[in-house]
Amino acid sequence: MPEDKKVDKLRRKFLVSTFSLPIFSLILSKKDANHKRSFGDDFPYKARHFKNFEKIRVFSDNLIRNHLKIYQDSVASLNTLIKEINSFANSGKFSLQYYELKRRFSYDFNSVKLHEIYFESVTKDNVYLKEDWEIFKRIKRDFGSFENWKSNFTDLGMIRGVGWVALCYDKLSDKLFNIWIDENFSGILTGCKILLVMDVFEHSYQIDYGIRKKDYISTFIKVIDWRIVEKRLSE
Repeated sequence: MPEDKKVDKLRRKFLVSTFSLPIFSLILSKKDANHKRSFGDDFPYKARHFKNFEKIRVFSDNLIRNHLKIYQDSVASLNTLIKEINSFANSGKFSLQYYELKRRFSYDFNSVKLHEIYFESVTKDNVYLKEDWEIFKRIKRDFGSFENWKSNFTDLGMIRGVGWVALCYDKLSDKLFNIWIDENFSGILTGCKILLVMDVFEHSYQIDYGIRKKDYISTFIKVIDWRIVEKRLSE
């Protein structure tokens, strides 16, 4: 082969290898970027079982079944949202529908997580809050007494509307707060840890209590598993 043809062949080979590599890398990086926008392989969520809530005797079997079904439906709805969001993210095509799905995601995600905290927080056993527990000391320090805390927690539960009442801990200020969470997201304090939560959507009490929400709140407070609350504070 003549020398000039060898040079041309080597030049073409060099140009192909030089310019194809960045293009190939760009394709991979775009693919990776799309993948990073999706939720990955650790989804879908699975509905958990809460034997302690199922065995509690202060609520009827009908209320317990309905409440758990609403939680399971929230898990199913969350998984459907994730699948649709992933579909948009992997295609790289975004629209108003995608943004609405992302907005809805926080609603269903919080519904799942708040229900799980709620179900974990009750027990059929008689678990009384002990004065030497750290959570009791913090409640007494920040609310003056346990009775003051209970009164404030109950008053928040009587707010007209649907949502949750939560006992939260802010590590930065080292303070406890009772808060109202409107529906499933409005009112959550950024950076605060939820130690205890009470569901005050109608489905949590009306089957048994009708409009007597205060009676439901009183019953809920009696079956709080303070061991769980103490553990959450220490974690």
